[in-house]
Amino acid sequence: MGFTPSFSKNNGMWLGILSWNLSKELLGIEFFRKGLGTKWAIGGGQEVNFWSDTWADAGPLRSAEFQALLSSTAIRTTYSVNIAWTSLPPGWMKLNTDRSASGNLGRAGAGGILRNELGRWIRGFALFLGTTNSLVAELWAIHEGLVMAKSLGIRSLWVELDAKVVMELIWGSSQDNLLLKSLIDDCRELRRHFREVRVQHVYREGNKVTDALAWIGRDTGQDLMYFDIAPSDVAALLTYDAMGMSSPRFVRDHTTNMVGD
Repeated sequence: MGFTPSFSKNNGMWLGILSWNLSKELLGIEFFRKGLGTKWAIGGGQEVNFWSDTWADAGPLRSAEFQALLSSTAIRTTYSVNIAWTSLPPGWMKLNTDRSASGNLGRAGAGGILRNELGRWIRGFALFLGTTNSLVAELWAIHEGLVMAKSLGIRSLWVELDAKVVMELIWGSSQDNLLLKSLIDDCRELRRHFREVRVQHVYREGNKVTDALAWIGRDTGQDLMYFDIAPSDVAALLTYDAMGMSSPRFVRDHTTNMVGD
């Protein structure tokens, strides 16, 4: 990170323009709210001391103060990462689930897909949920996905979903949501039917097939539908995943979250 100062002389006073390579939205701290084009004045001196010279409409900026701002947890670095569906070790099956909901409370659906280690379709589902919120829809999606995997006798299950809060509710140490306790308990019980389970957060770009299935569930308004063959609406996305093709995403924290039983 750095800055690029430029100077001009105006009525005997040096004026500087400070250009930062990080935006105020990214830094998110008070000091940078002036954004690009912030000016400081050096009263008659020929040498510029960034750390102690007085800024126009600001006080002196000390080195220690600036370093403290740079180390603030409010500062985030943005990465560009390529997101793709990833293959599995032999013998594992991957379950992806997702939801589709209109607003915080609206028409909703859920979808899920089981694939083998090479990305080939095993089975999928789409489910209409009526009117509900996103959290409930996400929970029903993983619930029905676990039911589907159990019914096929799968022993080693790799689960991917793009809702971290659901991961915490089912696999983490999050306190029970009393309103959803019955559904959460069912999901926790279902996970015990597998010899081994791994659950991992995936960005939405890596969950496109299930997003399309969830849309089918929401838009058709039909009860639970199982698909032994990929519907035409998702066939192209399935091929896209199996080929390892990726989509770019800008993220602030490129940390992989994974838990297992």
